Amino acid sequence: MSGKQVIEIERDILGKNNGIAAVNRALFLADDVLVFNLLSSPGAGKTTLLVRAASELKRSRPVGVIEATSRPRTTLNVFRLSACQPFKSIPARIVISMLQ
Repeated sequence: MSGKQVIEIERDILGKNNGIAAVNRALFLADDVLVFNLLSSPGAGKTTLLVRAASELKRSRPVGVIEATSRPRTTLNVFRLSACQPFKSIPARIVISMLQ
């Protein structure tokens, strides 16, 4: 034996998050709000996807953008979106989390 011991810990670390998400889903459904949660590495194409989706969706429903980030420099995406021709009338908000 190497002296190392494996300890199993069973805990729902996402339990609180799942509860909040369930409440949000119910609110969105009740108000007929379509929501996309885009999460991936920088450069993966989130902004490109959002531009395309919002361009198509704004023809049939109101569209808005909320960007949540822990990196204030990524707020450039919101400004990039608002500068695009299809987005000049789409409201955009930025939420910056200082937790790291």
